[in-house]
Amino acid sequence: MAFTVKFDKDIVNKLVNESAADALECAAFEIAEKSADLCPVDTGNLKSSLYILLDRESLSVKIGYKAPHAWIQHEKHYKHKIGEWKYLEKPLDANTALIFQMVNDTIKAALDGRSWKKLGAADREKYSWDNYKRVAKGQSKRNKRSHHKRQ
Repeated sequence: MAFTVKFDKDIVNKLVNESAADALECAAFEIAEKSADLCPVDTGNLKSSLYILLDRESLSVKIGYKAPHAWIQHEKHYKHKIGEWKYLEKPLDANTALIFQMVNDTIKAALDGRSWKKLGAADREKYSWDNYKRVAKGQSKRNKRSHHKRQ
């Protein structure tokens, strides 16, 4: 008597790619939101030129600003009334480890049969951006709640 187990790498690759793309998309929107909060504003043209390009096939994401003056505002240390320089670089640098952890955990969840679309509310909370931020700061959800009760 014998059993044959066939590993279907195409299915696994599809799961991994879809999960990684979902995590990258979530992270990209979070970074873009934080960047927009730091973006210098005079007329609003720069802030409104923010874009996100996600290539699910190559698992890459590009976040940027289309306005012609985006680079100079980002790289030159001007005194802005609203916003600051390095408005895209700062949120990316501050959250790089979180992005990698989120992609890693999302892939693991998919391989365990828990794709983002199939996750229940508790698991979606576990893999949410806010939860990753709490974990990075050393706070669990419980610690955050108990901290609020003491105030």
